Amino acid sequence: MVDGAGGLRPHWRSVLGAYAALTDGLAERARRLDRAVAEEGVAALLPSAGDPVSPWRCDPLPLPLPGAEFASLAAGLDQRARLLEAVLADLFGPQRLLAEGLVPPALVFANSSFLRPCRDLGGGVRLHFYAADLIRAPDGAWTVTSDRTDGAAGLGLARENRRLLARVLPEPFRPVQVRPLRPFFELWQEGLHRLAPPGRGNPSVALLSEGATHPYWFEHMLLARELGAALVEPGDLTVRNGAVFLKTLRGLQPVDVLIRRLAGRLLDPLELDSGPLAGVPGLLDAVRAGSVRIVNDPASAMLEAPGFAALLPGLAERLLGEPLQLANAAPGEPASVAPWLVGEGLEPRPVVLRLYLVHDGEGWRAMPGGLARMLTADAPEPAQALAGGALPGGGVAKDVWVLAEERADVIGLEELAADQAIAIERDLADLYPHQTLHPLGIPGKGVISRFPIRSAELIDLYPDRPDLLVRIEAPHGLMRVIVAHPPPPRFRRSGLRFDQQTRVQIDALVELAASDGPTILMGDFNAPERHRSLRQIAGAGFIDAFKTAGEGEG
Repeated sequence: MVDGAGGLRPHWRSVLGAYAALTDGLAERARRLDRAVAEEGVAALLPSAGDPVSPWRCDPLPLPLPGAEFASLAAGLDQRARLLEAVLADLFGPQRLLAEGLVPPALVFANSSFLRPCRDLGGGVRLHFYAADLIRAPDGAWTVTSDRTDGAAGLGLARENRRLLARVLPEPFRPVQVRPLRPFFELWQEGLHRLAPPGRGNPSVALLSEGATHPYWFEHMLLARELGAALVEPGDLTVRNGAVFLKTLRGLQPVDVLIRRLAGRLLDPLELDSGPLAGVPGLLDAVRAGSVRIVNDPASAMLEAPGFAALLPGLAERLLGEPLQLANAAPGEPASVAPWLVGEGLEPRPVVLRLYLVHDGEGWRAMPGGLARMLTADAPEPAQALAGGALPGGGVAKDVWVLAEERADVIGLEELAADQAIAIERDLADLYPHQTLHPLGIPGKGVISRFPIRSAELIDLYPDRPDLLVRIEAPHGLMRVIVAHPPPPRFRRSGLRFDQQTRVQIDALVELAASDGPTILMGDFNAPERHRSLRQIAGAGFIDAFKTAGEGEG
């Protein structure tokens, strides 16, 4: 929070400045946030389930991370995820690391999560989801206290914290540029669909949980809802002719991808030590047949053994040819502190940060946010604070804000309402003095710019949904900005399809954008990355800013 001279770091200064403008005080908002957690959290989801996990408290003050700092962390965790995937592939494949003496046999064969039947589950990526717990060391460097390769909890909770905080405390989100979480879940959802067997037009994804008796059942509910997955228990599934089906009142429904939130050893009683009444008989055979994919691999928990962390520096050199970017935390290493609200004031407490990554089929993507836990005086060491992937039961969780380091020169706005336009004109005039706003609700659009706007016009390419064409005098010369928002496609038997008018609109937008000088085409095209409409735009010669610059603000 503070630098070596005792002054506030710039990113904390901007956040605290936004909170200082609250007229009713932070303590009152904290009480409202506590009520929202109580009314919409575990008690609301499971009103008759007692108290499966001690209710968490969401601190109203977030943990901010500068964009550049987060990018460095994401790159380091990307490397660790690639490394752990390579280790897993070797140990359940050729086992060269054992033969070369780089991994002690006792660390593998004595590990209860080394499931021998998983050696022949087929090729491809075994690790699709990864998380890491980190602390900031006294020298300011982030270090990793533990790697989570099995199914780290808290991702749904992080999403829920953001939702509740944005509703109870919307004001700080306006002046502070916070990267949203929703695109990460959409990216993961698309990645899960790509894991389905070939030929599945509308893949079926299910989240496999132990059931309502599991202490994190509510977390499973949140995550399944966010990913559009069915929430199932082992008894809900059956294997027929090498394929997995969900039992429903309408008959058996195929399942293509399983997000595993059940211990790997409990998956299949025919091959693993799950007991006669647990698991789904024949599930591993279905995986071998290629009819279903399991995320993560049933044996991925073995890499969470503490002994593996000490080996990672050497394994990184051997498998990746790179030095390990993020060091492991030293035993007993103290964590840095962050402020949390106690009563009417702020107090410093050590904080542990958990960040999440998913593999989208092409590479690892980090969620621009995470879950932070404040450690109270009676908490264990940071290395054990989130042991076993635990949620912050009974403790204090913080929303993690990843801030945009550089403010955009030009911002396109969509679904602009009248009250939003008034707030933008009032609050952003100093940062973006040049504005053209058309508050029409869902069809509403606007552009705010640091550079002069020479002209602006609405263009009617779709009935009652005009797009916006703006000419801006940028330092390099005149450029055009087109803000477009085609209607969403509809689900049909053959997949997502736009109507004929939308296809005409996209054709006209591409033709217009490519017709006259430097042009930026921006907007929500309501389509996944590989959809025909986006491929058509890329084929017209446009540079994909998302791929070039990474995930932005929305």
